Amino acid sequence: MKQTVVLAMVLVFCFSLTGVSSAGNLGSLMGTVKVAKESIGTISLIDNDALIITLKQKINDTEVEYQYALDRYTSIMKGDEIKTVADLNKGDKITIVYIREARKNVAKKIMISEE
Repeated sequence: MKQTVVLAMVLVFCFSLTGVSSAGNLGSLMGTVKVAKESIGTISLIDNDALIITLKQKINDTEVEYQYALDRYTSIMKGDEIKTVADLNKGDKITIVYIREARKNVAKKIMISEE
């Protein structure tokens, strides 16, 4: 009888340790949360082969350029119309919603300004 009680206590103890180690890894199982950001500027360069847009922006009276990668999930809109990368032109004023992923800015949504 004592052996059964000791064995039961050992099993309970082992299962409790397993639960703690799983809870500790919960964050890694869920992944990281990516926060979307927004940039507004003028297209200064389009690399159709690499699917990268260079956007010229004015920040604190200084012109800077940032690159944004496009992927198959990037949506491009002009008003209510769906557009493609072929519809983007150098000099277009756009708003980009992007996330930071693998050390690059990945555009999720591009809105072409209607002038």
